[in-house]
Amino acid sequence: MDEENRELENTGTPETEPGPENIYEPIGSANGALAQAGSRKGLIAGIIITSLVALVALALLIVFWLAPAIATKAKKTQDAPPAQESARTERNISALNRVTEFPDTMPELGRAADDYSGSAEHEIPADIFENIVPSVVCIARVTFNQDGTIDTSASVGYGTGFFITSDGYIMTNSHVVESAENFAVITYDGAMYEAAYVGRDPGNDIAILKIDGHDDFIPVPLGDSDDVRTGETVIAIGNPAGADELLIDTLTVGHVSAVSRGMKIRGFRNYVIQTDAAINPGNSGGPLIDYSGNVIGVVYMKSLYTPGSGVNQVDTEGLGFAIPINTALNCAEKIILGGDVRKPGIGLTYYDIDEQVAAAYHLDVDKGAYVVEVSPDGPADDAGILAGDVIVGCDGKKYEELGSIAEYVSSHSPGDRVTFSIYRQGSTFDVEIVLRDLNNID
Repeated sequence: MDEENRELENTGTPETEPGPENIYEPIGSANGALAQAGSRKGLIAGIIITSLVALVALALLIVFWLAPAIATKAKKTQDAPPAQESARTERNISALNRVTEFPDTMPELGRAADDYSGSAEHEIPADIFENIVPSVVCIARVTFNQDGTIDTSASVGYGTGFFITSDGYIMTNSHVVESAENFAVITYDGAMYEAAYVGRDPGNDIAILKIDGHDDFIPVPLGDSDDVRTGETVIAIGNPAGADELLIDTLTVGHVSAVSRGMKIRGFRNYVIQTDAAINPGNSGGPLIDYSGNVIGVVYMKSLYTPGSGVNQVDTEGLGFAIPINTALNCAEKIILGGDVRKPGIGLTYYDIDEQVAAAYHLDVDKGAYVVEVSPDGPADDAGILAGDVIVGCDGKKYEELGSIAEYVSSHSPGDRVTFSIYRQGSTFDVEIVLRDLNNID
């Protein structure tokens, strides 16, 4: 039987009918087994490869079929806006970098606010935002190429501003535009224009830019900052952190924390509105708006609190400040009609004398201006005025006839000569002061 089996295995041609004992392959037939297994593996591999080829072909067909549509959509969503902005820039590039001719009369300022009496309380901020945001702009300090496009290799700084007239006058902060020669203004709809520099008043941190050739811009509604009360709800709109597309036209809501808060702006003491509405870099120059939809201030800074050690500054939340709109509009009128504001000054800080001041400083005069501090190398310092002196008159007028030192000086121009009567240690004498431009505008 063994011989027969070995012979059958060698020939591979069994002569017996297959039965139960023949369902197993003979142990010695390795070549046949491998051949059969290889045949089965080849069949399976072929099926897999064929399937993969079919899937790849189907995928390629789908890609080639959808590619034109995908490309068209991508072009519309990515390429079109920059192309439109560039075109708009080139069309509006004729604006001068600096306004050299000024109007004889002021243009009409602002517009009427909408009526929000029908709005639900929680909807008022949204309604005001929709009404005001077309008037708010992003201001970029840029360098332009010859073709009107922005030189992206140069550094860019950002701030906020808003239209106060329909013919393109924009109000912002002085510190937003100083030390720059070219300005790109981006409106809420993405249009970009070159703006001309009109002038600024650093002492009040107000500046004006102008877009020429248009009369269809939407100015903001203007309120009366003298009517602002502590506790009012207010809204700020601006471009925090610059022109990142996701941060443009950001709204924050807060309250008026204080009115007539005495603060120094660029060395000048001013009275500003304090608010807890969130203020961040890039908000400078934006509008502060009351719940009637009127602009009541121009956002200009967020406080950095210095601890008692005087070493480190701490970024303090809830301490934002805005220049009252009445002050800003007074500055705007001077700038629009005459350019940069020259601020005549004498370079000293003083208190108007009353009973409390006289008692605190042991003064034997009851009328005048008590000199608290004299600016080094300023006009008063050059004239020999000292801290502790009392100004009792000016140009032959008694102090009570002047109104105030600030008002009297402001009625003059840099370069004018003013004679002050000084009381010091029981004697009175006159000194002449040459007024200087304390704004230091080159």
